[in-house]
Amino acid sequence: MEDRVRVVAACDKNNKTIGLARKEFPNISYYRSFKDLLHDSRVEAVVIATPMPLHAEQSIKCLRAGKHVLCEVAAFMREDEAEPLIKTVEETDLIYMLAENVVYTRPNLMVWNMVEKGVFGELVYAEGDYIHDCKSLNFKEDGTLTWRGRIRRELTGNTYPTHAVGPVAKWLGIGVKDKFLELASFSSGSRALPLYVREKFGLSHPGSDRGFWRQGDMVVTLIRTEQERLILLRYDTASNRPHIPTTHHLLQGTKAAYLSPRWSGDDPLIWIEGESGSDWENLWRYAERFEHPLWVEKAKGLGHGGGDYIVFSEFINSVRTGRSAINVYEASAWSMIIPLSKKSEESGGKPVKFPEYLWTY
Repeated sequence: MEDRVRVVAACDKNNKTIGLARKEFPNISYYRSFKDLLHDSRVEAVVIATPMPLHAEQSIKCLRAGKHVLCEVAAFMREDEAEPLIKTVEETDLIYMLAENVVYTRPNLMVWNMVEKGVFGELVYAEGDYIHDCKSLNFKEDGTLTWRGRIRRELTGNTYPTHAVGPVAKWLGIGVKDKFLELASFSSGSRALPLYVREKFGLSHPGSDRGFWRQGDMVVTLIRTEQERLILLRYDTASNRPHIPTTHHLLQGTKAAYLSPRWSGDDPLIWIEGESGSDWENLWRYAERFEHPLWVEKAKGLGHGGGDYIVFSEFINSVRTGRSAINVYEASAWSMIIPLSKKSEESGGKPVKFPEYLWTY
């Protein structure tokens, strides 16, 4: 990848972070001011990996400064941020891509290829889960809240949906031949995080009280699409559980079904009508026939199942071809689950419709 792109600058407010970066990239420019970075004429594209509440504003500023954008998930957190982001991409005609790496893991790519080749028949139902014990990321060492902790305190709903919904949306062709119509969302109470706070920081910490946290441990969101498909999402970053795997996916079609691994060392499973007999099969049995052309062996062993490598590779390709691999409309549809799930939960779980401006087909 080094022959296709060059790192020329980095920006961070944290001196410790800059110090670590200097060890790997000693000969690039470093900025503490985001504005100064945007004034650097050598910078053609910016990778935004800041706290989520900053993503939309910073993406818009980069685009207005003439820079292509690869933005970490999610694209935005508030509903009123979506239209300005979309309009800015349209007006600048620059590449905006969402850095959703779970789309590009090997099994998810392979299932996507099988869907495109008709193996699954007509798709009717999918599940996507992001379940990852991240309690410690909500606090600094002294017990004060990080930006993640402030989100849990202030917001309800699914505040991190794209790892779960991204692969599913690609499989179902959301934004291409189908669209999200509406969602309904519900949360459990907050139980695991208050217990963690009591053990870590003591009863004097306000987070030891269940009422301190608006977001519950488990958030369940159901989405209905225009083509009468259902998508079930689960989000939980508080419950105690093993680290791997953090994402789960399921896909049901009229001719095939898929189950992602459920524990460390497990293999993905597939069942295909007319081929699999009466039981599930290992997905890798079909690798020779259905390996996705995007998958490359060099991605093995790299971050997030190879997804990180392919995200960056696809971003470079996007800039070169002028067509984004995960465009602003997809990014906005997936990220819109954040404010809409909040709105649904605050109304007692009533369905909430997705805005029409998200769709271009």
